[in-house]
Amino acid sequence: MRELQYLTLDNNNLSELPETIGNLNKLFYLSLNKNKLRELPNSIGQLKKLLSLKLDENDISKINDSLCQLSKLQDLHLNFNKIKNLPKSIGSLKNLETLGLQSNYLTKLPSSIKSLEKLKVLRISENVFNKLDFSIWEIKNLKTLYASQNKIRELLIPKHISSNLEELFLDYNELIHLPEAIDNIKNLKYMDISNNKLYDLPNSISNLERLEELILSNNKFEYFPRCLANLKKLKSLGLGDNNLSEIPLLIENLSNLEILNLMYNKLTKLPKSISKLKKLKKLYLTGNNFSKSEIENIKEWLPDCRIVFAK
Repeated sequence: MRELQYLTLDNNNLSELPETIGNLNKLFYLSLNKNKLRELPNSIGQLKKLLSLKLDENDISKINDSLCQLSKLQDLHLNFNKIKNLPKSIGSLKNLETLGLQSNYLTKLPSSIKSLEKLKVLRISENVFNKLDFSIWEIKNLKTLYASQNKIRELLIPKHISSNLEELFLDYNELIHLPEAIDNIKNLKYMDISNNKLYDLPNSISNLERLEELILSNNKFEYFPRCLANLKKLKSLGLGDNNLSEIPLLIENLSNLEILNLMYNKLTKLPKSISKLKKLKKLYLTGNNFSKSEIENIKEWLPDCRIVFAK
């Protein structure tokens, strides 16, 4: 057993691990998903060669410092547990690339999280965060942040950061506004902020020059945010389920747009300038109030586009 390198014990109703687990010092992969573990033995810290540790769907409420001694660990999955706090020593996992904390009871992360310089993917959806602090945005090489389905009202983004974040999921939160400092996330390509309480966007969002997909559906927008017209690389824009009554002429500026969702608004017409969106492939207009003549106009303006009008 001491030579064991790969161990999977998923779905075994385990309620505890023996201290002797630490004797498996050649182990590089350990999966304990879907058990009934409440805590880990201190000897877990002896698994110095461990690269991947999976503990999803257990009853773990506390992470002890010994786990944070796994200096080679690259993937740590703690989704669907009962964790309320992380130890400051989490910052010691210098080789960590993926950290899964979805569906726990976290309200904040320790500031030491910013020390995880190799971290690329962070999952904190379905917790109880009401804000995202500076330290999260300071994780140097983070590429993807999942923070959906929390109670986030505020994004505390530092004014001077060098972020490599490319994908940001903030849907189903309680955001009323975005900070002007949002443009510090200069590498952002995908942002989902649907199902919030947004009614406007900061002008600085127009500086997100690499943004390709933006989902703003199910918010409180009454006017098309004009700052969007400067997002030249935007390929997909979702503005469904808002209160838009008109689309401005400057929609033509989004020359790379391929998908546009305007479903369930209060639109009765579109500007003829939409005909200049030569790359548009899909236009969703269900749940608006277009007359038959306006529908015919739109079809004429966009002959190569799939248009959905169904009520």
